[in-house]
Amino acid sequence: MIVANPDALSLILKARDDQIRSSFDYVASVLEVDAPKDLGPVASAVFADVVSQLNAGDGAAAQTNFESIGSVTQNLEKNARIFWGDDTLPDQVWGQLHRLFDTDAAMPFNPQPPTQDQAAVFLDRVDRVRHILTDFCPDALAEFDLIVELMIMGAPEDDHPNNQFDGCSTFFCPGAILVNAAEKRTIAHSAEMILHEASHVLLFAIAGSDGLTANDPNALYTSPLRPDPRPIEGIFHAAFVTTRVHWVMQHLVAQPEFPDDLRDDFTFERDRLDTASLASLQILNDHCEPTAKGAEVLTAMQTYWAGRL
Repeated sequence: MIVANPDALSLILKARDDQIRSSFDYVASVLEVDAPKDLGPVASAVFADVVSQLNAGDGAAAQTNFESIGSVTQNLEKNARIFWGDDTLPDQVWGQLHRLFDTDAAMPFNPQPPTQDQAAVFLDRVDRVRHILTDFCPDALAEFDLIVELMIMGAPEDDHPNNQFDGCSTFFCPGAILVNAAEKRTIAHSAEMILHEASHVLLFAIAGSDGLTANDPNALYTSPLRPDPRPIEGIFHAAFVTTRVHWVMQHLVAQPEFPDDLRDDFTFERDRLDTASLASLQILNDHCEPTAKGAEVLTAMQTYWAGRL
């Protein structure tokens, strides 16, 4: 769960996809139509709208949306990299994706596509990260490719500090990450960012619809990763993703043949993650009321750090 293990991770993702398939099959039976074969992130994003329309009593709109899934996802390849708003997907689907990523009414989120130059620099960094993982931590790369089926490259709408972002993901779009391709990053920070977002997607799969904590969702706690107080579920995510990425960074810099010109930057990221992980974990130890799934993950994190302290 913390240490890279592609075989074990495949079982987690299969369990998630089996649940998604069951949900699709149920709605297909309600609408008396065939269920779509695609279970990818865009299919799930459209499906979220289908469920909302059914709950609102609009069966006709729900059926139209549901039956469109096969056609709107036909141009997507596995592990695709696309620009926010590009013509790979219909405008309607981009609207559905926007609603899923824009979750804070007090702080509207309106990503834009990056420029071609920004995307080229970003993709060069990603490819260099992939080469590093291939050489020094292939299991982490194998996990990333299993988790991230779709990488959407975006950019902030303007320079206002409130509109800046690094990357994000959502429970309702399993397998997709939205990344800020306009941000200038080192190779080490690029590695941290994409692995960080992949770990969020993995934790959504582990928790499923059960959640990780039984705490009051309105209670807020100081977050070591963000300036604003966060619900305990968000701090749980912070602890998990920083712990997982810490393992990768530590594994990389421990290799004697790891490139000397990259070692300092990757060591910096490792040490930063060390601090953030332990601070997040302390908040969980003090306040978290874990669900059964949450207890499994919390124990895995505690065991990992107990072996390092």
